Amino acid sequence: MVGLNILFFLAPLTALIGLFVSYLFHKNMKKEDSGTKKMQKIAKHVREGAKAYLLQQYKVVAIFFIFALLSFISDSLIPFFTLGSNKFEKSNLIPFKVIPPQKLYF
Repeated sequence: MVGLNILFFLAPLTALIGLFVSYLFHKNMKKEDSGTKKMQKIAKHVREGAKAYLLQQYKVVAIFFIFALLSFISDSLIPFFTLGSNKFEKSNLIPFKVIPPQKLYF
């Protein structure tokens, strides 16, 4: 149990150290010269491309999570995937059986 207690405090401590080191790196990087006009132009194009790529990724992930959330909340939203008439039956879309609410209490 002693090893677990050490890891309990060691993980957040190393995370804080990592954040501090990244702050120092960022601070030193901002002090440096931004480069020539050509370098700044290239950096601008790279930044715009990265933003466009991330925006597209966020859209795809958002659509996936909305679909997954809706299918997990209620598989009656997708009735053609349901195996039985009971809405708590296992669906082909959901990889596990949903526990009916009356069985959640002991």
